[in-house]
This record gives sequence, structure tokens and C-alpha cells, in this order.
Amino acid sequence: MTITVPVLQERFHQLKTVVMIPTYNNATKLQAVIDDVRRFTHGIIIINDGSTDDTSIILSLYPDIEIIDIKENKGKGNAMQLGFKRALELQYNYAITIDSDGQHLAKDLEAFLDKVEEFPDSMIVGA
Repeated sequence: MTITVPVLQERFHQLKTVVMIPTYNNATKLQAVIDDVRRFTHGIIIINDGSTDDTSIILSLYPDIEIIDIKENKGKGNAMQLGFKRALELQYNYAITIDSDGQHLAKDLEAFLDKVEEFPDSMIVGA
């Protein structure tokens, strides 16, 4: 069942859920991914893993988004660890990760929120 965007935005807020987007040299698709996610939530953490392309320019367009800027590429695992740590510091209960290359679609975030509500305190992995 698809619900309206305002209802989905409220669910993100009520469940204290953030969307984490690790990125490395995906400037050509990053803005579209961010804009797509922002339709549903402004609770976003971007982890820039030492990108050398125009990623920093794209991210400068979003002063209201939490950005972790790693100066040197250290890999997705490190980026995710830093993102999860920041999510905890910001008192989020859940984090959904989405790739910055457009591989994952923001419209699928609703399905993850459904599972969060169905199985609280769980780790849910999409395939």
C-alpha cells in the first residue's frame, strides 16, 4: 500500500529514522538521489568518503543536511561506521542506508518503514 508523502514524512519523524547515503565520486547522480530522498524525509546523513569529483559542490547545495566529510577515501565500511555513530549522536533509533549511485530508489523507503514497524529493534536488509 502506498501512502501519501506527508504521512510518510511523519512516519520517518515518529520512528526517529534517518537515511544514510555514503558516497564516493558519484557527483553525476548524487543530487538526484538526495532530491528523491528529500521528498520523504529531511533526516539525511551524507558521508562523503574522500570524493575527488564535484561531490563537495553538490553537497554545498544542501546546508540543512548532516554531512560527514572524510578527507581521504577509507572505504564504505568506514563511512558506514561513521554514519551510524553520527545517527546515534543525533538520537535516531533507526538508519536506512541507500547508495548514492541511483541503484536504490527512494520510493522503496516506505517498505523499510513498514518492516521497522513490524519488527522493531531489528536489522532489516533489503535485497
